[in-house]
Order: sequence, then structure tokens, then C-alpha cells
Amino acid sequence: MIKIQNLDVELTTKCNLKCPYCYLGTNIERKDMSSETIDLLVKFIEKFGKGTSIAIFGGEPLIVLDKVKELINKTNKIASRYTILSNGTIGNEEIQNYVKENHIRVQRSVDGCLEAQEISRKGTYDTIKDKSKFFYKGIFRRMTIIPETAKYLHKSFIEQVKDGARNFIMWPVYEMSWSEEQLNEFCSEMWKIGYEIIKHYKQGRRLYFQQISKCSTHSKENQVFCNKGKSSLAINYEGYVFLCHRLTREPKDSPFCLGHMSDILNGKDKGFNEEITKAIEMSKNRIMPERCIGCPAKNGCFKGCYAVGKCSTGNITKMPDTWCRIWREGRKIAEFIDTQLPKDWYLKNAGGKNGTKKNS
Repeated sequence: MIKIQNLDVELTTKCNLKCPYCYLGTNIERKDMSSETIDLLVKFIEKFGKGTSIAIFGGEPLIVLDKVKELINKTNKIASRYTILSNGTIGNEEIQNYVKENHIRVQRSVDGCLEAQEISRKGTYDTIKDKSKFFYKGIFRRMTIIPETAKYLHKSFIEQVKDGARNFIMWPVYEMSWSEEQLNEFCSEMWKIGYEIIKHYKQGRRLYFQQISKCSTHSKENQVFCNKGKSSLAINYEGYVFLCHRLTREPKDSPFCLGHMSDILNGKDKGFNEEITKAIEMSKNRIMPERCIGCPAKNGCFKGCYAVGKCSTGNITKMPDTWCRIWREGRKIAEFIDTQLPKDWYLKNAGGKNGTKKNS
């Protein structure tokens, strides 16, 4: 069993939305993690991950705030940091005070501007804008992009910047079918964001946009895949341990599941299969897949995502063409920005409004 440094905990499968692209699907049984399973989780962390950071996901964790409090109360002496992943529609003064007092980060996921939000999360745009006042703006804002919302990417980005966001994780749903026209729209919108990064930096405001910023020639990152299986695992609401939070709906006898926490605590860790083990070793040793060796975006791109590979190509280390196209475009944009701005432009915004030496 690995030494766990990051643990994703599915506290609930309940949610107030039904986003069509959600990995949970629509037929999932809606339940919370039981108190008994949380107690088992404490033992699991004490043995395999003392000091780990915990990301609480669902479902929508903020609709079961009592469960959030129970989890944190029981693990706050053995965990180092907490992040709650939220759809942004839940917020009030109780939540605001609780996350502030306990130094909990809340990463909100949005689809974007009104036109984008109405496609998959109809009727939530005003709610998300209203609830924004309850959360610190400096945390990463996750934007989920489907083919139909690609044309709104720039407008969505601008609205989020006006709302105070400075750091962006933009996640296209790669598993969907993207037409050439939609990909071209997406890349064109990314270029507009590149120009926004330049403009805002000159005004004293650093903006970090993952698919562009990571691709700067000044960045020395050379990450191969993610940390899943290497220093990170996910636990579903029933207590089963999986490679990744996006794969927690896989069958319990699938190669992506290590077994139940109770079995693993008793020495019955079934381990991952040869394919997954090989991918994890590649990640540990930073061995690139052959297809990545000559790619200009290789030093920014993650080289892949196990869940995207599994769901789109059936191979955890083989990405769809959409993945490569978007990251290569990000590299072109980053190379252009490198000629326009100082070497620190690609760094994440440390917090607050700015992140550069000038004033906003």
C-alpha cells in the first residue's frame, strides 16, 4: 500500500443538479457516507496517510454540511488540509463562517456565462452569482466545457475574472464527440484568453489558465500523468478504495478498485493490474509515452489522464485527439505570451486580487 499524500473522499452521492456530463451518471443511488465508514476512514488515514490533504467531493458535499463537519471533526488531527469541491449553487453565512474558521478551501465548478450555464445547468446562473459572495475568490475556479459551450469560453472567462477569480482549471469533456468546427471555436477562444492574460498582467493582475500557463517555455514542469495511484487515491461513500475519484463508479471487482478499506487494513490489498501498475511506474519515473516524445507541448501537458483515457479510448495512457489538439494550441499561445511578458507571467496567483508587482 502506498503512502497517501492526497485523498479524495466521496462524502455523498446526493446532488441538487443533474449535469449530463457528470461521471456519476443519472441512475446512481443517492446516499451519504455512514458514520461507521468515516470511523474506518480515520483508521485508514492513521495507517496509510497521516498528514494527507483531503478533497471532499460528491455529489454536492455542501448539501450535507453535518456530514462535512463530522468528517473534519474526526480527521482534523491527522489531515493537513481540506478542499471541498462544489457546484457553486450552495452557500450561506453558516457555510461561509465554517470554511473560514476551519481554513477549508472551496473549489467551485461552473459552466460559464449565462448562455453556457443554461445548456447543462439550466436555471442556476443567478444562483451561482448570488452565492459567490460567500466564498473566497482566490481559489481555483473550475470551468467545465462541452462542445456546445466552447464558443462561450472567452465570455465565460471574462465574467469569472470580474467575479474575482484569478486561477482557472479549464476542463473540456474530452470523452464527448467534438466536431472540427467546435475544436476550432475552442482554440480561437483560447487565443482571446491569451490576450486577456497579457492585458491583465500589464495592469498588475496575474491570471493563471492551466492549459496555457503550464505550457510556457519558462515552466520546468514535466509531469507524466497525475499522482493517482502514486501518492493519491479515492474512497467512495461505501468505503471502497479506487485509483481515481472519476472511476469510483467502476465495478468493485474492476482493476481500478483496490478493495474495501476494512480488507486493506487487514492486509488484503488486491493491488492494481499490470496495465495500471506500469502507468504508475511511468508517472513515478517521468517516462513519457512514445507518442509524446516529439510533441511541442510535452513540458506543459500532463501526458494524459487515466479516467479520460479509459472513458474515451479504452486505454488509460492513450488520450483522444481532442486532448492533444487543445494542449498543442495552449503551447502556441504560451510561446507567444513568452515574447510579450516577463518570465513570471505563467505562475499561479498566490491569492487576493493581484499576483504581480503592480497594483490592480
